[in-house]
Amino acid sequence: MKGLGPPDEARVAQAEANLDEVFAYYNKVLAKQKYLAGDRLTLVDLYHLPNGSALKAFGYKGTFESIRMWMSGSRGYRGERLGSRLQHWRARRHEQLWNLALHFSKLM
Repeated sequence: MKGLGPPDEARVAQAEANLDEVFAYYNKVLAKQKYLAGDRLTLVDLYHLPNGSALKAFGYKGTFESIRMWMSGSRGYRGERLGSRLQHWRARRHEQLWNLALHFSKLM
């Protein structure tokens, strides 16, 4: 990758084993709750989404069902899509900023 020569296969295998260990723990957590830090979307979830997308783009083929469903936002996972939750959060944030702008415009 990045023209640095052939990868050290032993280090790659160790990194994949370490990743599988972490994902096994995350899978156990996500089997019990909606999101990584509880039943509400937090920065922890938002922090992990780009990393998961990058792993998928590089061809990582994890077999952890709860993680796959959490990352993809599959409907069936606790009846809620992570993507729709993010859209709601963005819309709510936009509404708050709009109200704040209206408030300041009335002061001027």
